[in-house]
Amino acid sequence: MHNTIGVACFTSVKNGPLMWAHYGDKHKGVMLCFDSKHSALHGLRPVNYSRARPCVDSEGSNAGEALLVKSSVWKREKEWRLTAQLSQCEVKMMSGVPVYIQRPNRECFVSITFGCRADDAFIRAVANGLRQWNMKHCRLRRLHLCEKTYSFKVRETMVEDLFQLKG
Repeated sequence: MHNTIGVACFTSVKNGPLMWAHYGDKHKGVMLCFDSKHSALHGLRPVNYSRARPCVDSEGSNAGEALLVKSSVWKREKEWRLTAQLSQCEVKMMSGVPVYIQRPNRECFVSITFGCRADDAFIRAVANGLRQWNMKHCRLRRLHLCEKTYSFKVRETMVEDLFQLKG
């Protein structure tokens, strides 16, 4: 919002095929799961869905509230948002564009779920990073397509278990 407020977006939809198709790099990506009750996520608020676009007053005093409103056509996403002052974030340049980063406490990570088309080498690389960062508490999950329905089956493993796999 005018280069002062940033937004991190979350969802309470865990294994929705549309979410994976839209945001999960066509099932090749990952979903990071967080403990929403962790103090690092204090301020996490649900999105309000509306047919009317919110108006921001001339001083911008309600900009934070306006960032919590989204068109009702997206209601099935069950989105939550966390806002932050960009001045309090770390800035990294990527292809000439600033990316604002606010690093949450590692303990607030619960699991990482890989899409059903995620590359095995990518999964092992992420697991290796988790092991190096001493995040053994973080569970790893992989989605698999259900043979009988349009849903997913979830297989869970621990970080250490992946290093016993060949490849």
